[in-house]
Amino acid sequence: MLNKTAIVTGSTGGIGKAICQSFHDEGINVIGVSHAPDETTAWKNYACDLADVNTLENNFNKICEAHGATANILINNAGVYHAKAWTDLSVLEFEQAMSVNTTAPFILIRAWANKLIEQKQSGVCVNVSSVSAHLGSVDVSYAASKAGVNLVTKTMAKALATHDIRVNGIAPGPIKTKMADRIPLDRQEKYKENIPMQRFGDVKEIASLVRFLTNDQSSFITGETINIDGGLS
Repeated sequence: MLNKTAIVTGSTGGIGKAICQSFHDEGINVIGVSHAPDETTAWKNYACDLADVNTLENNFNKICEAHGATANILINNAGVYHAKAWTDLSVLEFEQAMSVNTTAPFILIRAWANKLIEQKQSGVCVNVSSVSAHLGSVDVSYAASKAGVNLVTKTMAKALATHDIRVNGIAPGPIKTKMADRIPLDRQEKYKENIPMQRFGDVKEIASLVRFLTNDQSSFITGETINIDGGLS
């Protein structure tokens, strides 16, 4: 994994930071992308509004140029979860979730893959989805947008396979993060009752799966979205 560079969106959140740390510990160069950069990390975090899909590709290219490295690894981890019932969810909020959770990953994969193809390099992308994509969610915008990114994963994997670029996804169940903390405590306990392993996952477990999917041990896996949910689904 030497001389590798990874771009990770949502790099300052619980899962994103764990993924970045895992790569950093392996000696991989890390480029963090987040709406709220964190200056306390050992890697550089860049500010970028993933919801602004009209300027996203241009901003992504500027970040790559500023860092001066071609990324072999792309992790689309950033996500929007409104935690609102359909009766309270606005159209604007629905569109924001679709922009960040589905459209942005497609735009970034396209921009990233074009760079690799031009330079005749291989690469690996992992999209962070959710079990909500097939189980549903209180937040319909979250479930719908994550279902969308699953199909982005499968479709782009087929399109890029001949270029030696792999695209996979992971679908976490409830994980101990600030996003999960937004779920009312009584609902959290109900979730745990429905999980065969009777607990929430840890961010390090997510990072371990991402690490596996981005190294040579998974070199014949592409187009898959792997559940990591303690048996929930």
